[in-house]
Amino acid sequence: MSTDISIRVPKEMATPAEFAEWEGISRGSVYQKIHHGQLAKYMVKKEKNKGRVSLRYLMYKT
Repeated sequence: MSTDISIRVPKEMATPAEFAEWEGISRGSVYQKIHHGQLAKYMVKKEKNKGRVSLRYLMYKT
């Protein structure tokens, strides 16, 4: 018997502000998790060092 589970993902890529809103935490908490490496494997590599941070939200939820 196979059971399919579906989740609603607003977008595949998210900014820290969107990620915080969807997860129900503060934006500072998201940046803290990025800094401590808890979200490191979900980050997209930036082209420039001062570029914006993007997170793979779909990969995070699966």
